[in-house]
Amino acid sequence: MTIGVVGERRDGKLTRESCEAICRAVQLKKQLAMSVELVLMEPKGVFDSPWIDRWGADRVVVYDLADSERWNMERKLSILEKYVQETKPAVLLFAGSIQGQEFAPRLATRIGASGLVDCVTVSADSKSKGLSVTKPIYGGNAYGEYCVMTPCFLALRARQIKLEEKGEVAIPVEWREAVKAQGCDSIVSRRLQSAAGHDLEDKKILFVCGRGIGNKENLERIKGIAEISSAGVAGTKKAIENGWLPLEVLVGQTGKILAPELCIVLGASGATPFVHGIAGAEKIIAINKDEDARIFEVSDLGRSDDCEQVIAAIERKLEEIL
Repeated sequence: MTIGVVGERRDGKLTRESCEAICRAVQLKKQLAMSVELVLMEPKGVFDSPWIDRWGADRVVVYDLADSERWNMERKLSILEKYVQETKPAVLLFAGSIQGQEFAPRLATRIGASGLVDCVTVSADSKSKGLSVTKPIYGGNAYGEYCVMTPCFLALRARQIKLEEKGEVAIPVEWREAVKAQGCDSIVSRRLQSAAGHDLEDKKILFVCGRGIGNKENLERIKGIAEISSAGVAGTKKAIENGWLPLEVLVGQTGKILAPELCIVLGASGATPFVHGIAGAEKIIAINKDEDARIFEVSDLGRSDDCEQVIAAIERKLEEIL
């Protein structure tokens, strides 16, 4: 049996979320003694063969899907249904993306197997001979642990595992014919309504502003600091509700899940749904006037101070350096 990973590509490369799913599969590979198979749905003409892998997959299966059909979810579900029937993977992992969150439960229902979304950890359970899976429950205020029997379909939560490159290896590619979905709608055109224009996922330094930042003027000062330091700026739910930042940069259970090298939290109390959005950061520095704020429980370094004074101190230090 195999561990399948449904990958996604953007601009000719695997998405970070797909790479995370492969890394998670490699961890399971060590526990279950199964091979890892990357499953892609791509036009044959733009695909390189053999596949140059850096994450630990053993082989790649590609279904020849026309570029015009890449947004047809029903077509892709039919392809994945055929893949499961032919290959019978013990586990099928989906990237922590909108597509992954949609595919896992729908495919599980069609096949009659177990399915979970927003999975944070996945490991072998020696007692049940299945898998032990943890995921947020009760609006992100707690974690639930599930015992899942195989075969199962799991959509992962993004930014919950550190990428580990294994070195470039050429692995075989198997091409398969993409089946057609019966009696479903098709997409004939797409139109971009709006673009967020933010690349927070790629920022190594992130400023996250809460209501305790005080006002929009202080937030604009943070944006200036972030521009100088090539950092990103995001906000908590309260900062968004105050109109200081757009919804696209909301961090937390219902917003973005980010894992920068350094996360500086200014004026956020540390509610559990918000903390889920930054839990993957390597280092967290928190500033809050309330010395009992919950954010200090998860931060590596905390200071009880007025955010406006801290902003002024950072500005002075930058002036000295520049």
